[in-house]
Amino acid sequence: MAKSINNLINDQMISLMNKLKEMLDHAELLFKEGSEEIKSFYLQIYHHYLTLPEKHKPNYYSKVVRLREKIANQLKTEKEIKELLDNHDSGNLRRRKEKYLKLQQHYHQLPEKVQGKYYHHLVHLKDQLERGK
Repeated sequence: MAKSINNLINDQMISLMNKLKEMLDHAELLFKEGSEEIKSFYLQIYHHYLTLPEKHKPNYYSKVVRLREKIANQLKTEKEIKELLDNHDSGNLRRRKEKYLKLQQHYHQLPEKVQGKYYHHLVHLKDQLERGK
């Protein structure tokens, strides 16, 4: 009886570790989707990570931390884009061109699907700058 309980616990632990590995592998694909989807998925991954026995956590720690850092960088980039867009019309023409160049840099760091949210804003700003407004 005790052996079957141990086997069951081991099977559950292996299943949990396999699920976590699968989720971590899948997370990279979600970066193409958008920040809300990846944040939600990260919370699921983190929950699975926390349920691992302590002796197995070091095997996944670096992957979980890297994923969190990557998400944080994407969110930071999106926040900076939003801030630049919010006050894009302040300053003289030279200052607005500088802001536009920063916007472009941040824009190109985002996944393609997320870029779509900001594309029309960049086109509009570029048009304004080309007309000297």
